Amino acid sequence: MNITIAKAEECNDLVVFLNTVFGRGQANQPQFDQMYPDIFKPTTEKMAPHALIKDENTGKILSCVGSYPLDMVVDGCKVPIIGIGQVSTAKEALGKGYMSALLKYQINAAKEAGAVLAWLGGRHDRYGHFGFETASLQFQYGFDKGSIRFYKPNNKATCIKYEQIDEVFNDDFMELRNAEKDVIIDTREGLLERLVRCSPDLWVIYDDNNKPKAWALISNKWKTILEFAGDHAYIADIIAAAVEAYGDTRITLTHIKTALSEFSRAYCAWMGPRTESLLVLNKEKLLECYKPFIRPGTRLPSKELSDAEFIRACFGPEPGSLFLPFLLPSHYHV
Repeated sequence: MNITIAKAEECNDLVVFLNTVFGRGQANQPQFDQMYPDIFKPTTEKMAPHALIKDENTGKILSCVGSYPLDMVVDGCKVPIIGIGQVSTAKEALGKGYMSALLKYQINAAKEAGAVLAWLGGRHDRYGHFGFETASLQFQYGFDKGSIRFYKPNNKATCIKYEQIDEVFNDDFMELRNAEKDVIIDTREGLLERLVRCSPDLWVIYDDNNKPKAWALISNKWKTILEFAGDHAYIADIIAAAVEAYGDTRITLTHIKTALSEFSRAYCAWMGPRTESLLVLNKEKLLECYKPFIRPGTRLPSKELSDAEFIRACFGPEPGSLFLPFLLPSHYHV
């Protein structure tokens, strides 16, 4: 079988293929170019992440796996990762090993490029065969007007509608973002491009010089705080204002966001754990990337562990793990 990389002129064919595959038995399946308008653009750069197998005679796309490189910062540790998505095979090509071949191809390519960890939003029974394991532990908190009613904000939060974000979101906002403990490294333009998926509002608390002290991107469509920056006390005030405006919203936090987690526990309507599907690409380099987070003298997981065992030993949620933080915000999902 011949593996190729999607070309710019194949964008429309790829979208039609994905809509057909994921639409099997799903009458209300959203269209891929509508779900991910930032990904599916007819350019060489945007198509390059997609590995394809095509019919050698007709050129028809039979299978696809996308691999999207990202750099994640968690508590001072820079971790190169990839997101795996668009794993798909045409009905007439099922059972021929195309998807497996493409997935292995993308995983090997990511290893060679220096990525240490892969994320995938898929079924454990399907992708566990490739070493992906359900692990990590984040906490999701949901707020509504009833739960937040006893909280008294100290600062006024201003809501800037999505259509105005481009003219407001300047270097001051990015400076606050880059100072956060956990964030996906991105440019201002790259971040704003992602937001086309859900058209969030920008909530801001300004100082006396009209510079942002804290901000949050909040999608009323998804009822989700996508990301935020600034002191936890200001973010708490923004959450209260957003709940008043939208009725409810939720936030996902790693355990290193201790102060905001304490506020969230006190004023949430509900909370629950959230895990991820992760694959280690390089055990030694993964531990090296997280070295600033790991206390000196800590006993590290054996590299003789299986991929699944190693992921659990690093990220939990089982007791005794290193409990390494991991967070891929929803607007960076693929």
